Amino acid sequence: MRSRIKEEFSQEDLDFLNDLIYSPYFDSNNEKADAILYHFKDKGFVELAPATNRFALLKGKYVFKFALDDYGIKDNNTEYDMSYKLQPYVTKTYETNGLVLVAEYVNLIKESEFMSSIPNIRAILKELSQNFIFEDVGTIAKNFCNYGFRDDDSIVILDYGYFYEKDERLLYCNVCGGRLEYTENFDSLFCTKCGRKTDVHSIVYEMGVSEEDYEEPKFKGPLKITLGC
Repeated sequence: MRSRIKEEFSQEDLDFLNDLIYSPYFDSNNEKADAILYHFKDKGFVELAPATNRFALLKGKYVFKFALDDYGIKDNNTEYDMSYKLQPYVTKTYETNGLVLVAEYVNLIKESEFMSSIPNIRAILKELSQNFIFEDVGTIAKNFCNYGFRDDDSIVILDYGYFYEKDERLLYCNVCGGRLEYTENFDSLFCTKCGRKTDVHSIVYEMGVSEEDYEEPKFKGPLKITLGC
C-alpha cells in the first residue's frame, strides 16, 4: 500500500519531529509550528492552520497534521481509528504514525458560511449522536474552523480527535437519573428531567477512558518511530 509518510519524510525528518515534541527549548506550540515550517520550507508544503496541539500543512490534495505535543499524538491516533466509523461526515484519514497524519483535503469554510449551514450541521450531529459522544464541534461560532466542505458542497468535520463511541448506560444524570441529551447546539449535555448540564469529559471518564489518558496522554517521552520496509 502506498504511504505518503514514507514518500514525504526521511527517517531524519521523523527524528526531527519526534525530538521537537519533547524539546525543552520551545516555549510554546506556536514556536514548534514555526520550526516545522522552516524545516520543511523547501518541500512544497503550504500552511493551513495552527491548532492547539497540531499543525496542519497542505501538499497537493493531502493535509498533513503534525503533532506538537502528546495531545497531538493522541488526536492523530484517535482520528485514524475513528475516521471510517464516522464517514461520510468527517474528512478521510489515510494513515498516521502518531507524529504525522495524512488526511483528505477539503475546502475551508468561512464563518458566514458556517452560520448559514447550521441547520445542516445540526442534522449531521444529530445523526452522529446516535452512536457517539463528542466535543468541540457544536454549532457555536468558535467552532466554525472545525468544518469544511467537499467539492459536492457536503459539510464535513475536520477535527474529530474528541469523538468516542458512547455507552448508553452512562447517559443518565447522576443527580436525578434523568436522560442526558445534547443541547440544541450540541456543545454540551443536559438532563431532560432536572436541566443539569454535564460535560462530555465526565462521561468519557466513566466509559473507561482513564482520567490520566484524557488529561495526560500516555506518551510520556520521546518515541522511536521508524519508516520500516
